[in-house]
Amino acid sequence: MSLKAVSVGMVMSNLVKRIISAAIIAPIAGGALYLGGYYFLGLILVITILSSLELDNMRKDGFKLLYLTLLPLVIGYLNTQLGIQIFVISMLMLFLLIKYIDLKIECLSFGAIYIFLPMLSAIYLREQPQGLQILVFIAACVVANDIFAYFIGKVIGKTKLSKISPNKTWEGLIGGVIASAITGYLLTGQGVYILYASAIAILALAGDLLESAIKRHFNVKDSGNIIPGHGGVLDRIDGFMIVLPAVAVLYFLSS
Repeated sequence: MSLKAVSVGMVMSNLVKRIISAAIIAPIAGGALYLGGYYFLGLILVITILSSLELDNMRKDGFKLLYLTLLPLVIGYLNTQLGIQIFVISMLMLFLLIKYIDLKIECLSFGAIYIFLPMLSAIYLREQPQGLQILVFIAACVVANDIFAYFIGKVIGKTKLSKISPNKTWEGLIGGVIASAITGYLLTGQGVYILYASAIAILALAGDLLESAIKRHFNVKDSGNIIPGHGGVLDRIDGFMIVLPAVAVLYFLSS
């Protein structure tokens, strides 16, 4: 059996694991998203707890992130206006940390903001009149991008994209963007959403690279091992970590 055949077989095996994991996770996450309210808040809190524990485990510094993420999320849900204020303050904190402080990945503030901002963004978006449709659109585009970027990158990818994540290729990026764009059009039937979906795919890649940089910094392959084919929770949601805050900010500014 040729080396290429073995490689394709391994890719397909891992892809099958990813599909099975998605088939289990999707109904749970989709149900909570559809029902909204405390169901969705519960989903977000579970994701926050697991991802905080994973990042704390990489940082080897206890469970401090939980105290900096759970309470603001609950406050943001119970009081939308206050949640927006917390979100804005957090964005300003992130800007100040990046601009004026030598921000380290192991810094507690980085970890708290890294997890908190996208989680509160998800809560904020779900509470909007078109929140369900917005989040379904985001999720579908990110997942389509993730699956096709991985498969195409593994099978035909040759041109390396970044040193941060050596497995990423330009072929995978293009395949992911095209898949996301097609998904966006199929969901809406409107050409303008091809652009939105393509932007989401690129932002999802940025989130993926950011998490790769974090894992590279702590010298770990996966953030955890809870999800077969993916690794940890952070490995599964990395594509959402920049997309959600970006969409939340754009929605807030346009409303």
